[in-house]
Amino acid sequence: MSDPNQPPQNPDPYPSGPPTEGYGSPPTQGFGTPPPPGQQGWGPPPPGQQFAQPAAQPYTGGYYGPDWIPELGVRLGSIGARIGAKAIDMVIVFMVNAVIGFAGYAAFFASDDGFGSTFLDTGTSLAAAFVIGLVTLAFDFLYNVVLVARAGGQPGKLMVGLRIVRADGAPLDVRTAFLRWSPAFALGVLSLVPVVSLLASLGRLVLLIVNLVLVCSDGRRQSVFDKVAGTYVIASR
Repeated sequence: MSDPNQPPQNPDPYPSGPPTEGYGSPPTQGFGTPPPPGQQGWGPPPPGQQFAQPAAQPYTGGYYGPDWIPELGVRLGSIGARIGAKAIDMVIVFMVNAVIGFAGYAAFFASDDGFGSTFLDTGTSLAAAFVIGLVTLAFDFLYNVVLVARAGGQPGKLMVGLRIVRADGAPLDVRTAFLRWSPAFALGVLSLVPVVSLLASLGRLVLLIVNLVLVCSDGRRQSVFDKVAGTYVIASR
């Protein structure tokens, strides 16, 4: 008879037979083995079956965001960039026009036939103003037509990363650039006429305000110039 106070000698570790799974025993399934049919595990899917994957949602088009033109895939220039570009262009144009005006009146003042000796001669002063107006209009043409057609925008727009394109996304040509500039051209021609030059100046101010309102409120930020020519001002970077 064994002593009940002594541990049994060589106890049977498996009184009911070896376990099917347990600590230290090899599992019936493991990593890399295919799970039974109808179950998912760590291994690859059973032959002829695939794990469920989310279905790809096709793009239905039509909305990129408030700053995008979906059919062209381009982003509109921001309101802040448009205002900043206009401010830069106005400073550049004002400085050039001031130089033209100063040089023109200085030339007339120094000439024998100018108003050096007859400063109050209205005819001579009007002639000087007409010639200076033609020169500034020619500069305006180079600035807003030739440069825009060749570079894609005025210096102000190019500095802040904006570019002007046609409605189909193509770059501007001279004809479209001139059409875009035509409202300002009409006011420039009127400013050469002494009687209506004041009205032309007022018209420029009104045009500036209307353009600002349209850029801030129009869905595609088209100014009067853009609507006349069918153009967009987009972000180039």
